[in-house]
Amino acid sequence: MKKKIIFNAIKVSLVIGTLLNLINNYDAVFYGKISFALCLKVIITYLIPFSVSYYSSRKALSQSSIVR
Repeated sequence: MKKKIIFNAIKVSLVIGTLLNLINNYDAVFYGKISFALCLKVIITYLIPFSVSYYSSRKALSQSSIVR
């Protein structure tokens, strides 16, 4: 079950993180203004949706097993 949650969180992170990066960093990425700070922002932009998806899935799973 944990592998399925992680795989799902990775998929969410890739989709949402890519969209957010395109919206927030479009000019910097496509016009060659890449810096260390930008790379850090890009990584964090992928980590946030991963963390939220993983946490919410684990929380929902733990609450559903308590209710049963």
